Amino acid sequence: MEKIKLSVIISFWQQGDFLLDIITSLEYNLEVSYELIILVNCNLFNFELADIINYLDLQEHQVLYFKPPVNSQDIFDQAIAQARGNYIIWVQYPVILYPKGLAAAINILDNNLEVDGVDQIQELTYFEYDPEGVKIGSIFRKAIWETEIILKTRFLQETGVLGFRNSQNNLIIHQITEKICELKFNPSFNPEIQQFPLVSVCIPSYNGEKFIAEAISSILSQTYSAIELIISDDNSSDHTIAIAQSFQTQTSIPINILTHPTLGLAENSNFCINQSQGKYIKFVYQDDILMPNCIEKMVNLAETDPDIGLVFSPREMFFLEQENINLELIAVYQQFANLHQSWSNLKTIQWGKELLNDPNLWQHPINKIGEPSTVLLRKSVFKTIAGFDPELNQLVDLDLWWRILAQFKVGFVAENLSYFRLHSEQKTYQNMQQGQANDLNFYDKIYSHPDYQLFPPPFRQQAGLIYNSIQWGLLT
Repeated sequence: MEKIKLSVIISFWQQGDFLLDIITSLEYNLEVSYELIILVNCNLFNFELADIINYLDLQEHQVLYFKPPVNSQDIFDQAIAQARGNYIIWVQYPVILYPKGLAAAINILDNNLEVDGVDQIQELTYFEYDPEGVKIGSIFRKAIWETEIILKTRFLQETGVLGFRNSQNNLIIHQITEKICELKFNPSFNPEIQQFPLVSVCIPSYNGEKFIAEAISSILSQTYSAIELIISDDNSSDHTIAIAQSFQTQTSIPINILTHPTLGLAENSNFCINQSQGKYIKFVYQDDILMPNCIEKMVNLAETDPDIGLVFSPREMFFLEQENINLELIAVYQQFANLHQSWSNLKTIQWGKELLNDPNLWQHPINKIGEPSTVLLRKSVFKTIAGFDPELNQLVDLDLWWRILAQFKVGFVAENLSYFRLHSEQKTYQNMQQGQANDLNFYDKIYSHPDYQLFPPPFRQQAGLIYNSIQWGLLT
């Protein structure tokens, strides 16, 4: 049986297309023997990926499962211990492997026994130079891991680089000009956009251990690469923080996990806005999921017009439990599945005031834009507009959308770009159960608050009529 030359270790977070690209590229272009070692987070395993995993098993590749929280060094050590190749390369999403560079590096190691590893010249990568370690994408001998007891892995949080070194720093690393790998930036991004504006993806979390791993995974799987992830935890008592921390050592995307005393959802969302550094803000609530091209599509549209303050899209609703579904949840689905269809004249780009004058505006469903996970916000709007209002029990997001519509343009992407999970633990559902679906504070604010002085008198009078109707039990 032919000895395996190269073990390719891949941290895998549901990026099916990425994994298939690597498998195809190596199978058709790499002539030396190799194996794949795929590291899979048990909390994130998606059974839609079962065919890929089964194929890897049939080809005698390895799949190692782990449960967070777990240290990155422990994962790395376990993978190397199981590796059957003479040489090791560690790859993480979203990296492209170049078979020609791999073959050149292996040839150097085969013919130069004194060389411990091969790295590509730094100017050809997007990784920062680090003289003390060997980067992701470097190929090194497995033997040095087995013989050097003092060899340690380390993960540099600021660069997303996993490296290794010994106390004497005497590893012999050969550099080549041929590319071994590089970070993959989305090639389909609008070529007219010269820069990739930073998007701050914000998750205001609270006791979200059931769902937050899927939300984070969907963010790390985005085709748009210029993002930062801010997780602001509202004093959770479960394993939300530990699950979020397990992602920090598995991606080059900066993940900032913030903890604080309980603020409530609105204030926690505002805290996220204040911590963000991006040109745009993309909220993802912990039980929602983004489609891979969500941020790319929204930013593409937002960048075409500086007057756009908000971009939204339809979302796909689904039930947490597929059997014995609560009848109230079915009613929610039937009423709110296709919000955008309630507008009488929705355009790709239009002034928000046009929508505020829509004849269907006050008709049910009143929120025709959707939840925060369906929206991309231009951060600069918060220089003139206050954030989410913590005084409101319900319709907190709609209050913000309408205040943005009053002064900015709105963009609409006519494509489902997110998933909205329906379940009985949602605040929306709980408010409905508690009779708070029609929030008196919301209509009272429109009628009397200075934030709505820009709105025409008939608009505010309509809010006053609805307020009185709810108060006297005429509207449910």
